[in-house]
Amino acid sequence: MTISLLGLVICCLLVTNFFLEIDIVLTKIEEIPNAYISFTSSALAAFALPELYLVGQALLKQFNMLKYGICIVLILLGIQMLLSNFFSLSPGLDCIIIATVLLGSIVVSLVLNECFGYSDAIDSSSSTASPVRSDDGNEVVGNETARAESMLGNTSQNG
Repeated sequence: MTISLLGLVICCLLVTNFFLEIDIVLTKIEEIPNAYISFTSSALAAFALPELYLVGQALLKQFNMLKYGICIVLILLGIQMLLSNFFSLSPGLDCIIIATVLLGSIVVSLVLNECFGYSDAIDSSSSTASPVRSDDGNEVVGNETARAESMLGNTSQNG
């Protein structure tokens, strides 16, 4: 049995995720008096997180300025952590600031797309890349999978 480098990376991420989940569960058990709530919330988060990556990817594709909004939120949180000895904001105000920045970046994305036709989003139906030709010289039209298969010579002949 052989494993690629990507398989090794995935195994390392799974082991790291496992140990981080143990740490989070133990911290929650210490902080929350109800063990059932602390364990089930961690289990739900562990199962929901992979699907949320797909949601995040779709949102980032749809709203091209959202990545800048996320950067601003991370910078603000970092500044708050650095200056936590001098001032602190209430959790409610933090949530309002985060929601405002993210919604603002979504609105800016919509305005740029509608008014100026600006879009960094990848459209799978159109490609500006040069056409790919199969071994028999015919131009391959379609999605990236078909292009990759044609480059590898794995295209099936429709009869």
